[in-house]
Amino acid sequence: MHHLDFLDRAAALGHSPLHRASALSKLVLVAAVIGAMLSGAAPSFYVAAMALLLGLVWVARLPLKEFLELLAYPVVFAGVFAVSGLVPAGEARWVVVARSATVALAVLLLFATTFYGDVFAALRLFMPGVLGDVLLLTYRSFFILAREVQRTLTAIRLKGAGRGLALAHHVRTVGAVMGLAAVHALEMAERVHRILALRGYRGVIPAGRAWWRPTPDDWLPILAAAAVVALAAALR
Repeated sequence: MHHLDFLDRAAALGHSPLHRASALSKLVLVAAVIGAMLSGAAPSFYVAAMALLLGLVWVARLPLKEFLELLAYPVVFAGVFAVSGLVPAGEARWVVVARSATVALAVLLLFATTFYGDVFAALRLFMPGVLGDVLLLTYRSFFILAREVQRTLTAIRLKGAGRGLALAHHVRTVGAVMGLAAVHALEMAERVHRILALRGYRGVIPAGRAWWRPTPDDWLPILAAAAVVALAAALR
């Protein structure tokens, strides 16, 4: 929850050139990184690309500690895959981890510097509008439910419930809280459905602003995307 809050705050409160660049230009950067990965770039490319992306993290004035903590999640999963024996023959395990970390860093940079509504509006280019809206509502609902669970657990601790009791009681308490959250999630889904119906939902939630419109700061992610392509071509 803390890490998702960090991404949300970073995107909303940042004022760097990367924050001011359009969502479309940053999507071009992410596409360049993914394309370079799929093209079979040399292992040295991932080292260079990571250095470039970390440089953009510095330009965006994002705290490196939180960014590296977020990056640890995909790195751990990639590490598990790398040691699972499913890696193609002749491919180094560290390359699998580096590839995943590079793509994850590009995606995290997108979410940390772009208003979430613009990101999900852009995703509608690649998926049905209804699915994009579902992802948008799920993203926002997660914050509401997570805070509700956190408040409930805090209230339980303040009242001293479960203090000094057996582990089984603590497990039952947490289970009851999660069950309550599930009920609230269903109620929230029903309320959202009614609200959308009353407002005349026809399959697409309007983005509210032109996320695709170019800005004077688009040169930064576009230049970075060109550098990624050049590195992938040179390091083969």
